[in-house]
Amino acid sequence: MLNGVLFVYDQEKKLVAFKSGDLNSRRAVVMIGGLGDGFLTIPYMEPLSNECRSREFMFVQLLMESSYSGFGLKSLEADCHNLVKLTKCLVADHGIKEVHLIGHSTGCQDIAWLLTRFPNPPIDVIKTACLQAPVSDADFIKYAHQDMIAEFEKISPSLTDQNTVLPFTYFGHPITAYRFRSLAIHGNDDDFFSEGICTDKLVEAMNVPCMIVMSGKDEYIPPTFEPARLMAAFKAKTSLYLATSDHAISDEESQRQFIEAYFKFLLINSQDSDRP
Repeated sequence: MLNGVLFVYDQEKKLVAFKSGDLNSRRAVVMIGGLGDGFLTIPYMEPLSNECRSREFMFVQLLMESSYSGFGLKSLEADCHNLVKLTKCLVADHGIKEVHLIGHSTGCQDIAWLLTRFPNPPIDVIKTACLQAPVSDADFIKYAHQDMIAEFEKISPSLTDQNTVLPFTYFGHPITAYRFRSLAIHGNDDDFFSEGICTDKLVEAMNVPCMIVMSGKDEYIPPTFEPARLMAAFKAKTSLYLATSDHAISDEESQRQFIEAYFKFLLINSQDSDRP
């Protein structure tokens, strides 16, 4: 159980976030979940929040318009508008001087879009980025679910509006033609981490210290893909390979390793430790 404060960060859209950890800190770790995620849906949220409290960091989870089942109707760009709203709220209303982003799964694509494609990101306050499980939906779908691509290609010529909701779901969630194409077909908006893409240049373009975390038993990585190759592409960047962990870092030992390594990275790159 986490004790904290629920607050509205976007009054117009009634979007909320939950802050825990050290509520008086000027430094915030912001967690960005993947497809289908929301509050406390990622296994390591509670131990990460507890460590934030002991290390004097606020821990923030946000609900975006794409949270839970909303992802199929939204986009990375829409997520980034939500993230910018949250960041501005944290600075203006919660006294935050530093924001440290963690992306899980598609949350990694959100970070990549925010820092490399979004106009005027709040780079003055965003100090670090951690990409945990930066995997490719397109690689996974091509390997394990080619029937979904075949079904999409069958109806695609008749789609005049890319915001049309498809007659089939994306693993149980409604999805538009645009978002399916973006996620499932190489070369589209969500495609940052497919095999063969130069991830080193991507991280350089982010222009903040970046940590990469990959799992050896990630169920969304095709068996033909070697995580070590993606890790190597980041060269001198901070990286962690959890050989026995799954996509969401479900086991406690891997969670411990991840959180320990993350705070080593964080403390090296954090500047503002003053209390308000």
